[in-house]
Amino acid sequence: SPRLSWLALAGNPRLVGAPPPGAPLPVVRLEDIDFSGAEALGKGASGTVKSAVWRGAPCAVKQLLVKSSDGTAKDEMATLQALGSPEAAPPSLIKAIAVVEDP
Repeated sequence: SPRLSWLALAGNPRLVGAPPPGAPLPVVRLEDIDFSGAEALGKGASGTVKSAVWRGAPCAVKQLLVKSSDGTAKDEMATLQALGSPEAAPPSLIKAIAVVEDP
């Protein structure tokens, strides 16, 4: 059976200022994501995850907390950005396909 594991890099001084090697993830508007029929998929230290549909395909949306025991939303986004495009990310990782920036 699959196991879940993670690596928290938030605030690691060796990563501060390191440029992300990947291309930026596309930024989408929240209203472009269909949450009708959405279900809660999980909740953890850094946020909640629910089901959704984007561009006609099922997806999961993670709403990050501004700050958590895992670090900040900015730290988590920097880590995802460093992984690069979904095509370039290791197959063992869940791929980020876009970002919704909520002011």
